[in-house]
Amino acid sequence: MSDPPVSASPRESGKGGTAGFAAFRHRDFVFAFGARIVNNMATRMLQVSIGWEVWRITQSELMLGYVGLAMFLPNILFFLVAGEAADRFPRRRILTITYAAQALTAAMLLFAFSGDDPAIGLVLALLFLMGMGRTFAQPANLALIPNLVPKDVFPNAVAWANSGQHVSTIIGPVLGGILIEYGTGRGFGATLAFATVTVLFAAAALSILMIRSRIQSLNRAPLTIETVFAGMKFIWNRQIILGAISLDLFAVLLGGATAMFPVFATDILHLGASGLGLLHSAFAVGEVACALVLTQIPVRRRAGRKFFIAVAIYGFGIIAFGLSEIVWLSLAALAVAGAADMVSVFIRHNMIQFATPDQMRGRVMAVHGVFTGGSAQLGEFESGAVAEFIGPIIVVVDDVDEGQVGHRIEAVGYPGRDEDAREILTTHIDRLRRPVRWRP
Repeated sequence: MSDPPVSASPRESGKGGTAGFAAFRHRDFVFAFGARIVNNMATRMLQVSIGWEVWRITQSELMLGYVGLAMFLPNILFFLVAGEAADRFPRRRILTITYAAQALTAAMLLFAFSGDDPAIGLVLALLFLMGMGRTFAQPANLALIPNLVPKDVFPNAVAWANSGQHVSTIIGPVLGGILIEYGTGRGFGATLAFATVTVLFAAAALSILMIRSRIQSLNRAPLTIETVFAGMKFIWNRQIILGAISLDLFAVLLGGATAMFPVFATDILHLGASGLGLLHSAFAVGEVACALVLTQIPVRRRAGRKFFIAVAIYGFGIIAFGLSEIVWLSLAALAVAGAADMVSVFIRHNMIQFATPDQMRGRVMAVHGVFTGGSAQLGEFESGAVAEFIGPIIVVVDDVDEGQVGHRIEAVGYPGRDEDAREILTTHIDRLRRPVRWRP
């Protein structure tokens, strides 16, 4: 999503309607859509499988934390390079290479876990490589769609891309849990799940390879320290964007309940592997439900205030999950947290994309990915490390309390956010989202 005065993308014009299945009339979008779904499904399945296997082998919350740390380190080490690459090289090529590399790494994880005594050190090293692939893929993936469809079809493409990703976020963990449960009952554990992940990553790479579009505003400026850090400078100089991203960082960093899902699934809720998949999917169910509402009732007024309220509700949902020992209540709490998270994501992503020119979008989204996606993995490490000493229930509740303190500090630091966010949303989002509404 880009503001027309500052970006050459999305493509300028197109034929046909802009509602319903308009985006699917464009061949390249169809392949990008398929790759997005299967890649996200593979990622979610891998998350469930890794968590289950590491907990089964080690029975250590700290080791679950190390899984998050192994995935986080590539984010902080390579995000500047990844963002620069997404603006300087064809995003299609970057995604093809990174998805293929993730397929190879998943295959290596399959063999690593197939033995009687898997080496956790080797597993963590492979997860570092997996995280490295994701770090380079994320900014390229987020910045790709504007290059594949005309401007008038772009809102429809975004609606379908986000909906497809959320649906795959629900299906992936459930399918992963089922495959682990099935494999465990037949003596081969999570092998089938890892094999499926490998195939899905390979399919995503093949789908991206089929894209023909070469429309992209490549950054031709000489490579300097200034251009590498341009994304950070861009965000730092825009208080509204910096405030929204850093607020989300507090919420995610100090709310890393996902790392504790294997512990809750086995020791507290007694759900097994399939139940672990349900815990991961419950959060996504709330996200999808809220996303569907937002397609019909977008945020129009008091965007900043709604952003703060959404983050607070997210925290309360995670607290309810941490205190619950009832399955349905735990799932409901996660769904509420997911719905609230979707509101904050909706506001934040639109503000960032609208304010960013295409030739800088990769670097800006790379910084954004570290603040949000990377902080989630660091939050998992923090939760795992602390839970090793005080237990999973206390760490989930205490983390969210600390996060709410961070939110209040943020509110003092960015008093003008509500007005700025409202201006951006009313100027751009409402205008773009109106044609997205689907007709039966």
